[in-house]
Amino acid sequence: MRRGPLCPRVPAAGRITPTPLPALAPVLALALALLLALALAGAAVPESPARADTVTPDAAPALRFVSYNICGNMCGAAPYDDRRRIDSVVTQAAVATWNADQVFLQEVCRPQYDEILRRLAPLGFDGSYAATLVGRASVCGGADYGNAVLVKGPVTDSVALDLTVGGESEPITVPCVRSLLRGRVSWACSVHLYWDDGTLAAPEAQELASRAEAWEAQGIPVVLGGDFNHSPRTSILTHFYDPAVGDGGQGVFLEADETDTDFFDPAVCTAGSPAGSDPLCRSGEPTWNEKKIDYVFFSACHFTTPRGDSLPLDPLVSDHRMLRGAAAARADCGPLDSPAAAAPPGSPSPGLGTGPPRVGVPRPPRPRSRRSAPDRSAPTPPRRPGSGPTPGRNAA
Repeated sequence: MRRGPLCPRVPAAGRITPTPLPALAPVLALALALLLALALAGAAVPESPARADTVTPDAAPALRFVSYNICGNMCGAAPYDDRRRIDSVVTQAAVATWNADQVFLQEVCRPQYDEILRRLAPLGFDGSYAATLVGRASVCGGADYGNAVLVKGPVTDSVALDLTVGGESEPITVPCVRSLLRGRVSWACSVHLYWDDGTLAAPEAQELASRAEAWEAQGIPVVLGGDFNHSPRTSILTHFYDPAVGDGGQGVFLEADETDTDFFDPAVCTAGSPAGSDPLCRSGEPTWNEKKIDYVFFSACHFTTPRGDSLPLDPLVSDHRMLRGAAAARADCGPLDSPAAAAPPGSPSPGLGTGPPRVGVPRPPRPRSRRSAPDRSAPTPPRRPGSGPTPGRNAA
């Protein structure tokens, strides 16, 4: 029952009667003075620093990247908003927002890609689309479905890497483009590995890493962005992480979010590091549910100071979170000896095996190891209801 002026509190037997208000006045005055002094002192204390995983546009390294599984087919009906989906991607190219140099998209309907490219073209973007499903009425309304990569600057060459092992519910095709990244020839690929327990994803990952390392061995910067569908410390990702990161890495890549100490696995990583260097860990902020399965990888010979940030989930666009990545270019890897050295893997190239040695840091193709690190991550995300083998949609 609410007490008010008509319900005076009666002291119970043995209880102390409250001190009359006039007698409290000096005490209250002193308390108020103390509070005022504390408030003034607190005003001079600087605010707490931002979380380590927040990568702001004004503080990030110069080269900027975005990877986003936009869930373009399965997330096509209301309440999902396709206009909002396209706007969210296009906005990342704005100088005031993120000033992206390269954008990697997965689960894309062809009309979505066409509209994004149309709107980014005035900003100097070009791109490539690789369809994995074509002409199915139940997928993208009959339009093509697949993956895409968009880059600032003209595409000078492109290749679609077929990583399909056999047994996948749809082909695993990775579009790659050759272009100039801030004036230097580079390859960029949009990745979508299979959404299984790793049986098929492992050989897919090994093949992709081998193809990418062939470019890297020629002295060409390589960026891989996409939905790898497996956690950082699984054997699938072992094929990409550079040994410098530790934890059994066997690849030649740095990952955008591997310096994010807020999400280090305390069982294997610590936030400490030698003076002047970043702490590194095969980890990162979640991008789907509570797991990190989306990545931006940079060839370690050509990039440094990787930074990454998983943006808040937009439930009107996708069930994935957008991943931003940034890095700086290394100056000690040297230029290519000729643009011809940037040909697709398997093409004749004066940069491999014959001719004068490449200028810069030589890195011969390393043999692919078939050893796998133990899978110490949480289980692979379960298939969602209705996804399973349904064409045009993966499990994550």
